[in-house]
Amino acid sequence: MPNISNLIKASFLFLSWMTFTSCTSFTNREYGPFVRNLDGENELHISTYPAFFPKKQFTSNSINKKLKSHAEVYFQLFIRDLNKKFGPNPNIESVTIHSFSYQLPNGPKIEILTEYNGNFWMQGNSNYESRKTSAIPYRPNSAINIEINFSLNGKKYSYESQMKSKESTIFLPTMIANGSI
Repeated sequence: MPNISNLIKASFLFLSWMTFTSCTSFTNREYGPFVRNLDGENELHISTYPAFFPKKQFTSNSINKKLKSHAEVYFQLFIRDLNKKFGPNPNIESVTIHSFSYQLPNGPKIEILTEYNGNFWMQGNSNYESRKTSAIPYRPNSAINIEINFSLNGKKYSYESQMKSKESTIFLPTMIANGSI
């Protein structure tokens, strides 16, 4: 009969080895963000998020796994409390996003939002979008032009800017990345 103490030690060593030798890298591709202080109480925050789940990239061994976010992104707009950042914004009496558009390099200007009454909008989410809009292609080493016009508490705002593409990679033990621990 095997010694239970030795079995526990061997199991612990095996799990430790698997946790620290098997690695998952996740590369997130996005544009932005674009952030502007509006009136000392509110800020405009425009960002992007992946339009679909990450794809597994080819690896030469089965121990390490590489994931890369989807090659298309969606926009997210938020007029939020400058100090609190999350949750309801007590500083808003009225807000209307009159228009929001983007333009890829050498591409046409595409308007994706008009006359939207709300301080939060997520492209690709049926709770916030009445018409389906296409995801935006991610292009490394480039920028996307944006233009937004809105009214907040009776005051009009208008911004034109660029959101630069960026990639960031994190590394996790595969057991943690898979949710096994």
